[in-house]
Amino acid sequence: MLIHGMEDLSIPTSMREQLFAVTPAKIKDLYMVSGASYNNVAAIAGNEYLERLNKFVN
Repeated sequence: MLIHGMEDLSIPTSMREQLFAVTPAKIKDLYMVSGASYNNVAAIAGNEYLERLNKFVN
């Protein structure tokens, strides 16, 4: 699972897309959080963050 803030200035969008494309996992998810930057994804996404994480892990 890749989680990325849409306002992240540290990791370019192109890198996120490349990493997701080459991930060999059969089950994978790309979760992009609007309004979040590099280190505030959980705070911005709130409960949705935990729900997505839980759904992916289980």
